[in-house]
Amino acid sequence: MVNKYMVFWVALCASLFATTASAIEGLRPTVTFSLASHNIGIDQQLNERNPGISLGFILPVYKDRVEIAAQAGLYKNSFGGWSRQVSGEISTQIWKPQPDLALRVGASVGFADYGPHAQNFRAAGVPVTGNNVLFGGPTLTLRYQDRVDFKTRFIPLSTDGQAVMTFEIGFLF
Repeated sequence: MVNKYMVFWVALCASLFATTASAIEGLRPTVTFSLASHNIGIDQQLNERNPGISLGFILPVYKDRVEIAAQAGLYKNSFGGWSRQVSGEISTQIWKPQPDLALRVGASVGFADYGPHAQNFRAAGVPVTGNNVLFGGPTLTLRYQDRVDFKTRFIPLSTDGQAVMTFEIGFLF
């Protein structure tokens, strides 16, 4: 259930998003939709349909090949609750087989609020501050027509092989 704090969080992010996007040259606003995840090496039955929305930006920092990005939003987590998240990423274009298609690799890091389930991550050795779980790992993005990103993130959760793969679609403006 989405509560008033989550609505406030999205409204705050949207306001910061609009203000920042108009102030920095080259900054491209993004809207990203979380679609699903796949939990690897985890014995529990978890939710793998993870709808969500994030607002963010992408900023080219080196010859339009290297980019930094940031986003904030909320999504339905694998435990069935709603999590707020904030993350950053750096990526580079590694292959451009056609003028309207590019493959990018990168690394992301961020925090997500998992409420009482954060302790499950702590038990697996993942850094946790309060209810906020630190996540990070490699990303792979297929960019179409410089407007649409199909992204997957690989997020290791422990040293014994537990991980999550996420699937997202993002729109660049």
